[in-house]
Amino acid sequence: MEAKVQIETLSLQIIVTHLSLNPLLHKKQTDYILKLQQNKAKPVVIMGDWNMKPGSKRWQNLTKEFQDAWETVGKGTGFTYPAHRPRTRLDYIFASHHFDIMDAGVVNIMPEASDHLPVVATLFFWG
Repeated sequence: MEAKVQIETLSLQIIVTHLSLNPLLHKKQTDYILKLQQNKAKPVVIMGDWNMKPGSKRWQNLTKEFQDAWETVGKGTGFTYPAHRPRTRLDYIFASHHFDIMDAGVVNIMPEASDHLPVVATLFFWG
């Protein structure tokens, strides 16, 4: 899902995704997202269930182009799955380098709302 958001003169792109567990499809989806963002000068935030672990090859490819909010400023493990007893981090917020990432966290107030815990981040656009 993609949205273009206009705030006064600032235009930014927000993308929400849920990538496949199938390794072949996951690679295609990740490559597609990276290709779409090549040579785009607009600020972008891409978030969702990426079904990958930090440090994986696809994560490394993404972090060459985008900041991982949790990796940048998060504290603790950042585990989001499964919601009732999180043991791994599958959910991410990636932001282009137009942003300073001020804060990142995992919300665990209502773990019964989903099988994943949500990730939140505070971003500052500096131009």
